[in-house]
Amino acid sequence: MKHHGPQRSNVFGIALALSLLAAGCGGAGDGLARREAAAVVVQGPMQIERGGRVEWTVHMPDQPADDAPTGYAITLPEQPSRLDIRTDACPAPATTGCERWTITAADDAVPGTHEFAVRSIGLRAEVLANTSVRLSVIDSSAWLGRAVQVAASAGTVLVVAHTEESGRQPLRLFGRGSNKFGELASGYHMPQSLQSEATVVSPSPVDSFIRLRGTSELEGWSQVLLNGASVFARRGAQVLAWGRNDTQQLVFASDAALQGTPRQQAMRKCPR
Repeated sequence: MKHHGPQRSNVFGIALALSLLAAGCGGAGDGLARREAAAVVVQGPMQIERGGRVEWTVHMPDQPADDAPTGYAITLPEQPSRLDIRTDACPAPATTGCERWTITAADDAVPGTHEFAVRSIGLRAEVLANTSVRLSVIDSSAWLGRAVQVAASAGTVLVVAHTEESGRQPLRLFGRGSNKFGELASGYHMPQSLQSEATVVSPSPVDSFIRLRGTSELEGWSQVLLNGASVFARRGAQVLAWGRNDTQQLVFASDAALQGTPRQQAMRKCPR
C-alpha cells in the first residue's frame, strides 16, 4: 500500500523512525509498547432450530472508539453447515465495532453443537486470542419410532427404527452423541482456529436423536454396526460405510481420514 505524504530524509527523522519501530517490537524502556485489543463479545441466543432464525450482537465494548475493527473473521464454514450469517451495523448510538448478526438455519442444517472462533480484524492493537462461540442446532421435528436395532460405541448411538410416514413404516437411521469422526453421517471439516490448518469434524456432540442427514432420503435399512468410530450399515444388498477412515477402516481408500458422507463398499466374493 502506498503512503502519500511529505518525504523527509534527515538523520533525525531516520532515528525517530527506528525508535518507533523498536517500540512496536516491544523495545525496553520506550513506554510505547503495543496495546492489546479488548475481547470480542457475542450476545444472543445460543440455540437455534432447523429452519429457525436468531439475532446476535457482536461488538467490542471495551475497545477504544478510535481503534474500531473493520469487521470480524469466523471459522464456521457457512455452506457446509447450512447456517447463513448476515451482518448489519448496529443503530446509533452503538458500542465499538458493533454489528447485528442474523443467523438462519436451513431446514437441513447440520444438527449439534457448532463451536467456532470469532476474531476482530483491522485493529491497530494486537489481537492475542479468538473468542469461542458454541451454537447448538436442534431438530425437534425428528421422531424416533419403534426401534429394530441399536448399536453403540465410543459415545455414539445409532438406531434402526420404523417411522410413521403417510401410512407407511419405512426403516430409517437415527443417531445421537459423538460426531468427532463424522459417525452421524453429517458434519464438515473446519479449522480449529483462525491460525491453524488442523481440521476437525463439527458439530459434536449431538444431544438428541436426529435422522442422519447423510441418509435422510434413504430407507430400508436392516442392520448397522459401529466399530469404534467407523460405521457400517446394510441397506438391501448394499453395505454403506462412513466415519473414521484414517487407516482405511472402512475398507476403501480415501483422501480424507474422516468420511462424513456414506459411501458404498465394493462387495467381494469370498474365495471357496
